[in-house]
Amino acid sequence: MFDDRAVLLYFVDNYRTIASDSDLGKCMEGEDYLSTTTFGEQIIVNGCTPHDLCVGDVFAVEDVHGDTDSSGLVLEISAPRVCDSVVDRRHGFSPPYRPDGLARRCNATGLGGWFARVLAKGTLRDGERLVRTSRPHPQWTLARVSGALYGDPGGDGEASWQGTKEELRELVGLPQLGLYGVKIEAERLLAEMEKKVDEILPMVPVAASDPAAELMVVALFAKKPMPRKDELPKDYTDADFAKDQFFCRRRIVTRPVGDDGDDCYNDTDDAGKYEKVAYIPYRGLVGSTAWHIDNIQHGILEYRTILFQSVENYEAIRAHPELGKYIEEEDDPTEGRGMGEQILVSGCDISRLCVGDVFKIADGLSTLVVEVTCPRRSCYHVDLRYGTPKGLKGMKRHTTANGLGGWFVRVVHEGELCDNMRFVRVSNPHPKWTVPYISKVLYDEGSVMQKAMHKAHWVRGREELEELVAIPQLAGYEWKDEAKILLKKMRGDGGNDGSKKNGKEEKGGGRFG
Repeated sequence: MFDDRAVLLYFVDNYRTIASDSDLGKCMEGEDYLSTTTFGEQIIVNGCTPHDLCVGDVFAVEDVHGDTDSSGLVLEISAPRVCDSVVDRRHGFSPPYRPDGLARRCNATGLGGWFARVLAKGTLRDGERLVRTSRPHPQWTLARVSGALYGDPGGDGEASWQGTKEELRELVGLPQLGLYGVKIEAERLLAEMEKKVDEILPMVPVAASDPAAELMVVALFAKKPMPRKDELPKDYTDADFAKDQFFCRRRIVTRPVGDDGDDCYNDTDDAGKYEKVAYIPYRGLVGSTAWHIDNIQHGILEYRTILFQSVENYEAIRAHPELGKYIEEEDDPTEGRGMGEQILVSGCDISRLCVGDVFKIADGLSTLVVEVTCPRRSCYHVDLRYGTPKGLKGMKRHTTANGLGGWFVRVVHEGELCDNMRFVRVSNPHPKWTVPYISKVLYDEGSVMQKAMHKAHWVRGREELEELVAIPQLAGYEWKDEAKILLKKMRGDGGNDGSKKNGKEEKGGGRFG
């Protein structure tokens, strides 16, 4: 018996929202929801949305005369309703619980209604009003709870946290929060998150700072909508895109750390002007999605959580005798007009940046810890973005072969970030395996055909390849996976040269960029 699920309530406005949705509206055609409820609710109310109600809100009944004592009924909101496959079946979505179905949309947005516990028994009649008498947690709206637990656009519909660990701990600590589908899942996710930190952090040997491995944050970026998308042809392809329609990013405005090392989130006269930026394990930037993290084919790639790029890499490309001319004056990477990175840093000697390097934030200004997992293997979008030739003379080829396309990291421990913070290397377990070196040995030492096709290859000895495969921090997709295939071929136990998988030609990272 769940007393926190004593009553299921639903909004009239939710029905209207669903009915007006271009994708979901068909399921409400012909439905008279005031006569026959379609979500199984016991009470339908009007005049509010999931953004207006919060966990812990207490309501009393007010009669037509404005009296809140005559009924005696008192309700307390416990949780948004987490819909299951029954909701999809009732509304004609098959197969149930599919990504574009009603149940998963409701779970992500709070459109499924909400549960309440009965604090005091009483009566309720049509026309009477529920009046809020207490609001202990105004920050935890039903919409926020739903989005934070079930709003992952690339997820499988199961609960996954879209916020910081501190926020999750705060949610779990709400005494009014309902158990089923919400608090139980939140507690599980918090336990997993803390377990991961306990498992990983002790493995990070905190050594003396290396002055040569200190990266200054220049700019932070989040995804933004593609400009002029409505002007593209109906069946558009990449060839129809203008240069500014690739890697669409916006600069996140943060309060830079001052020269005196002040915290970038302290209270100042500028409060409200700047954005808070936080990164979490598995998902990266809180509140934003990224093309490189997840994909229908490959699932969540936690070792590609954040894409870094450096000012020095852009300067090296500008200095190239052939490719430099393609970077125009308006291609300012500090304003997001670059290669799609989420963090731009300066002070990077790419020849000394290695897979497995661990960085923390200097001066204890943040708890963020990241670990380098692989170079960025550029895709053909980089050629299109800058208008360069394709093949051996293109930007894609040059940046991959020389490790200039940036690098991916996994988030070891969550934390906030803002401009002018400094990443300091605290661990360098594989000094041989720098970003340019790995790029060179896997993508720049083969035949002209292999280079032109952007395929992984190996012309060195088997022992060194085994050494590469054995690096535990090395990312799988495009790097360790390809190296394993090449190693299998060298050992004579199957596999191929990396240009085909399962009998089909590998597309080579075009989906990820």
